[in-house]
Amino acid sequence: MIVVSDTTPLNYLILIRVEHVLPALYGSVLVPSQVIQELLAPKAPDLVRKWANKLPDWVHVHESDESRFPILYRGEAAALALAIDTKATALLADDMEARFAAQAVGISVVGTVGVIAAAHRLSLIDFDTTIQALRASTFHVHDSVITAVRNSLQ
Repeated sequence: MIVVSDTTPLNYLILIRVEHVLPALYGSVLVPSQVIQELLAPKAPDLVRKWANKLPDWVHVHESDESRFPILYRGEAAALALAIDTKATALLADDMEARFAAQAVGISVVGTVGVIAAAHRLSLIDFDTTIQALRASTFHVHDSVITAVRNSLQ
């Protein structure tokens, strides 16, 4: 299984301290260098910058051409291009434009809430506790999404 991640899922999973579920779910995660640059940006939270400065061995950084998707932000465009180039099974992304673009080229998309749900299904974390931590951050998700995902877990 090949999985590529955009910045947002990594950022929030690190912030709520559940990024350890990613190798349990996917083995390894491919990340474009542009995403690492965003995680290292001065505006990124300290915890995220520290993580990005010492990447775990399950993260594999690749160069990617962000110019193929000029309507997307750099990290999103680079992640989508890398997903296409590697024939990825899934793209981890939350931004709606990135999700639509990925789906338009046949790439499955999993958002941060989807990662949390998948980890819950494997008893790696508790869905409600983790969602509560996510909501305490700056992450924005509509209540209907949480309700739908929670219902799918039952």
